[in-house]
Order: sequence, then C-alpha cells, then structure tokens
Amino acid sequence: MEGQVEGSATAPAMNWFAPWFSIWTSPRATIRKIVDADPTRYVIGIAWLGGALAALNANVTLATIKLPGNYPRMPTVMHGPVGTAVSAFLQGVLAVIVLYAGGSLLRWSGGILGGTAQTVEVRAAIAWGQLPEIYLIVIRVVLAVSGLHTVAFPPEFSPSGMLLLVLGIWGFIVWLKCLGEVHRFSAWRALGASFMAFVSVVGALLGFALALVLTVMIAHHLM
Repeated sequence: MEGQVEGSATAPAMNWFAPWFSIWTSPRATIRKIVDADPTRYVIGIAWLGGALAALNANVTLATIKLPGNYPRMPTVMHGPVGTAVSAFLQGVLAVIVLYAGGSLLRWSGGILGGTAQTVEVRAAIAWGQLPEIYLIVIRVVLAVSGLHTVAFPPEFSPSGMLLLVLGIWGFIVWLKCLGEVHRFSAWRALGASFMAFVSVVGALLGFALALVLTVMIAHHLM
C-alpha cells in the first residue's frame, strides 16, 4: 500500500501565473522553473505577441514622432485598423520563425562557449526573456497614444524617455540572464554567444550577397 501511494505521488503543479512577473526580479530562478516544468509552454504565443506588439509600436511611433519643421511626416507601415492588424499578424508570424531560427543559432553559439542547453530550452529563454520588452512596448504605446511620451528626432531628454531607457537596459539584462541560465553559464558568456550568433548571421548575409554579385558579374561577362 505504501509503495502504491509513493508511486502515485506527483510534484506540485507549476504556477504559470507567477513567471509573468517574477521574470523581472528573478530571471534565472524563473526560467529554470519554466524549463524544468515545460519548456514549450506559451513559447510560441509569447513570441507571436512580441512581434505583433512591435509592429503596433512601430506604427504608433511613426505616426506620432516629433520631427523638425523641415522634415516630412514619416508614413506608417500600413494605414488604418485593418492594415495595422495585418502588419501585426504578419510580424507575429515572422517573430515565431525568428524564434526557431534563433533557438538553433544560440544553441550552437552557446555550445561553443560551453553551454549545455537543448534547443527547446533556448527557445524558452528567448521567448520568456523578452517579457520585460513586451511590457515596455505596451507602456510605450499607451504613453504615445495618451501624449505623455513622444519620440523626437533629434532625441530630446524627457523623464519618461529616461525611465523607458533604464527599464529597456534591464530588460536586455534579463534576457541575457535567461539565456545564460539555460546554458548554465554567466550572462556575460550569454552576451558573447549572442554576439557570435549576430556575427555569423551578418557574415552569411554578406557571403550570400557577394556570391550573388559574382554570379551576376560572371553571367554578364559570358553573355
């Protein structure tokens, strides 16, 4: 009877409400609990939401940006509620694609630096680690629509802008801590892995562009 009771005992269920807030103050402990419980939970939804909100933020910023008098008004990417909804949906889909590509890339670069995370864990770190930025996007949109914060060019000092900058820096640190935790190394090494991934993407794009130019030149020469 005792053996049956012990065999049927299960660990306490994960509280999936807490990580949405604890990620701000305890990113390492939070992402560790997430990947130990279920590294796929809400990951795609968070990634899509981040991309969709980024598109909305871009449209609001372009529509409300403060420019000198001799500068023309910068057009939004897509006009109207329908256009904004379409651009938000498509950028959300793109964000999910980037999540999967970035998960594989940061798994590779982190592994070179001694990281031990699986790709699914890296995807969890990427998604959950961007929660602070998602919150900041919502704050930016609300402040911009209410007229309490306006992006200006050239940049102007404002208390709201300084606060958003500080929170944005901390949000990036949170993201690095999440990536470092799943790889079981420091945030500094996570920064190095991110830089390696960035350089590899830039190098691949430059190599592709160079190959394309050479192909066109050779084809033109043979004609």
